[in-house]
Amino acid sequence: MDGAAGLSTDESAAAPKTKPALSRFWKQVTLESTDGKAKRNGKFQVKLDKRPIKTPDGQKIEIAADRKILGLLLVAEWDSQTKVIKPHSLPLTSLVARSMDGLSSNQQRQDVIKHLSRYLHTDAICFQQTYPQPLVDLQDKAWSPIIEWIQTEYKVKINVTDELFGMSQTPETEAQLLAVVSEFHPLKLAAFERAVMHSKSFLLGLALVNRLVSVEQAVEASQVELLAQIKQWGLVEDNN
Repeated sequence: MDGAAGLSTDESAAAPKTKPALSRFWKQVTLESTDGKAKRNGKFQVKLDKRPIKTPDGQKIEIAADRKILGLLLVAEWDSQTKVIKPHSLPLTSLVARSMDGLSSNQQRQDVIKHLSRYLHTDAICFQQTYPQPLVDLQDKAWSPIIEWIQTEYKVKINVTDELFGMSQTPETEAQLLAVVSEFHPLKLAAFERAVMHSKSFLLGLALVNRLVSVEQAVEASQVELLAQIKQWGLVEDNN
């Protein structure tokens, strides 16, 4: 994925994507209309001292007028940078850049969706253990509502197992869910891709981008085994 470290302004757009950490060189971050007016069908740019930020591939990041809140959040991300730019603290900017550089064409989108489809057949929340009970309880609490919602919402059957190998979804389920994802806006697809890759769960990614669960709930759902261990044994500090 394209990282925020590769983001640039006009003066550094041609620089390599892999480069040393940048120091903050701007004084003011603003959100400005591209035509000087806040029209409904217009666009906004985030500017650092009047210079628009760019993606790693050199595209000026532009936000549609109906997504102005997203633009304001990008401004907040860049304004929060102190002496050194920290890529991990620019997650929304990174997602926007990914949607523009890596998911704008139909071929790019199809390639990404094909890659993500693999997670549907190895989905973390479809492999459910039957012991110990604290883990079983957490799995049921965090995962069952997601599976039930997806089955009802998209009229598919989700297979689950307590075996380590041999589980997969039916061709009908795969086709239906991939058809749903193929309709995602590039920005939504970028968020979905990030969620699936981090959680190792296609279904959890769907639940997150469709606001069935919050980010906090998604993180907890992806860490039920760890949370069950903490519940049973307590939190063990890492002394390394």
